[in-house]
Order: sequence, then C-alpha cells, then structure tokens
Amino acid sequence: MAPLTARRTTCTDRRAQLGQQLAERLARHEESILAGELTYAIPTEAGKEATASLRAVLGSAGTGHPLSYDTAAALTERAIDVAALLLLATSNVAGAGNAHAPEPRAAVLDAAVHSVTAELATRAGKLDLRLHPCNDVTAYHLAAALDVQTAPGRLDAVSISRPTGERSASHLATAREAWLSLAAHEYAAVQALDQRLRRPAHDPAFGSIRIALHEGTINVVCGARLLSRPMCFDHRRAWEHQGTALTYALEEYVGGTRGDAHRVEQAQLVTLTRLTRATAAIVLLGCNSHSLEVPDRHANGDPV
Repeated sequence: MAPLTARRTTCTDRRAQLGQQLAERLARHEESILAGELTYAIPTEAGKEATASLRAVLGSAGTGHPLSYDTAAALTERAIDVAALLLLATSNVAGAGNAHAPEPRAAVLDAAVHSVTAELATRAGKLDLRLHPCNDVTAYHLAAALDVQTAPGRLDAVSISRPTGERSASHLATAREAWLSLAAHEYAAVQALDQRLRRPAHDPAFGSIRIALHEGTINVVCGARLLSRPMCFDHRRAWEHQGTALTYALEEYVGGTRGDAHRVEQAQLVTLTRLTRATAAIVLLGCNSHSLEVPDRHANGDPV
C-alpha cells in the first residue's frame, strides 16, 4: 500500500491536471465566442448529450475492477465536458438571470446593423465584373472573397483592431475597409446563389437575404455579449476563420454545379454565415469609438 503522503500527492496532481484541462476548455470556448463563432447559449441537447456520454462511460467501466487507461481517459474527458457546461450555465445565470444569457437587443444596435447591411448591398451592386470576366458569377465572387482574405497585409489590417493600446481612426478605417471588401463579395455570392436555388438557405425563417443578415448579425453580437464590449471582438481569429470556410463553400459550390443541389445549398449557408460574421465585425468596429448602450435589464423587471 502506498504511503499516505504519496497518495495525497497523486490526488493533488490529478486535481491540478483536471483543473488545467477544464481551464483550457473554457478558454477555447471564450476564444470562439470572441471570434463570433459561438455564443453563450447552451442548448438543452448539449447538456443531455454530455451527461448521457458520461453515464455510458461509467456503465462500461463496470464495478469491482480497476479502470483501464483508456477508460480513465474517456471518463476524464466526459467529466470535463459536463463541468464546463455547468460552469458556463452558472456564469450565464449570474450574469443575466438565465442559462442562455444573450445581451438584450438595443434599438441603437438595430440601427447600426441596418446601416451596414445597406452599405454592403450598395457596394455589392457596384462590383465591376468586367475587369474579371467569368462565366459563373457565384464562383467569381467566392474566389474574389478568398483573394481579399489572403491578400498580403489584410491580416495585419484587421489585427490592429484588437484591444492593445491606442488605435487611431485611420487604423480602424483600414480594418473596416478590409472587412467591407471581403463582405461585399460574400453578399454578391449569396445573391447569385439565391437566383440559382429553388429554395434559398435563409427561407422560410427570414424570407430575404437582408432580413437573414440583419437578424444573424444581431444574434452574433448579443449572443456573444459584445454589445457592451465591442473592442473585445477577436478580428484576427474571425478573419482567419473566413479563409477556411470560404474555401469549403467554393468546393461545395463547384461540386454542386455537377448536379448535387444539396451542395449548392450548403455553399450558400456557409457563405451567409461568413457574411453574418463579417457584418458583425464591421458593426463592432463602428462601436469602438462610442460604445453602444445596453438597456438596463433590472429596470424592466427581468431576473437578476
């Protein structure tokens, strides 16, 4: 039998390792939230899936036998999943009185999103295809968006919008122009896909690109609690996500032109999602100088 001091040391080390893994998991979640990829919402299905998976591992372990290394590792992983969800839910309840915890929607945010979406629609309509002749408008705009995303200096342009020291108006304008150049091609691609599809990806919930884009942007900003902290949006990481997703959208679209309509729908869904994130980035850049006011939940009688 191991000495008591040795067993205590082992338990302490194990707790430290679990704590470190949990902290890393939560940190990755927060990074995704600040890049507009995730929200603080915790779907009921996520909780059910995590607890069911934990029960399954416990059931397979049996009783009266030492745990194998693989079983112990799986058990640790599932336990961390459940613990992370519990911590997020607790944080949400403490911060907003409910497990989903989006920030309340503000009229000033609606106005800001409306202004940006109108600007994007105008800019997309003015893109000159004559300079880049292409038989397929959708493919051209998806490829052009990728060209913007990978252009030398573009990543540096959006990186300066991170909250590190003072940022001049010219820095913010440079970052905004980068996002606008990207989003205009995405907007034009989604429009072109609308004309190609019998039932666009945004139907029937929204009915039009403008409505889907508007509501999606509001969900990103409020769901990530960025309304009161616009300078925390991770523009660099969000910009990097654009390249991966647009590559996938272009691949799906090319595959869809060979007869698979589902792949064309997937291309529009992915592109619309990227456009929504880009629009959120543009809106939040406009909020850096004068932060949007968040309505007082408690004044409306909402729970603490």
